[in-house]
Amino acid sequence: MYTGGGIMDDKIKILFEQLKLDSGLREKLKDLKLAKVKVNEKAGSWTFVLESSDILDIDDYKELEEKAQDNFNNVNKVYFEIVPKHKDVKKLEEYYNYALSKLSDKLSFSYIFADRLNIEDLTIEVVNIEEEKGLNDLLPGLEYLLNLYGFD
Repeated sequence: MYTGGGIMDDKIKILFEQLKLDSGLREKLKDLKLAKVKVNEKAGSWTFVLESSDILDIDDYKELEEKAQDNFNNVNKVYFEIVPKHKDVKKLEEYYNYALSKLSDKLSFSYIFADRLNIEDLTIEVVNIEEEKGLNDLLPGLEYLLNLYGFD
């Protein structure tokens, strides 16, 4: 008699196998559910939409990205979109700085905003008009990445 699991549970196991995750990380991420895979043929990218109870620890997210880069050679870019039931704002600062580092190859000035996030009111401080212009250039990419990580 079949008593649980389901197709999605099997799909996350297959994804973990394709990523060649070690048993420790599999155990930490065992509650993830693969909701869907978005394929962008034009860009040659895949986005795995993963449902989670919480925002992932940043090191676990980074390891997923590294494993995807190592094991999906036939795909131009692999993304992981985390859809958490609970959003832990305490993790926002780490992810914010990680997102800035990822954007630094496109916008070299992004590092100046590293210490400018105000967690209480979710604002980024600028001190002059040039910084505001720079931040406006940065915001679309920053918002996109933070949404991937599980923050609205």
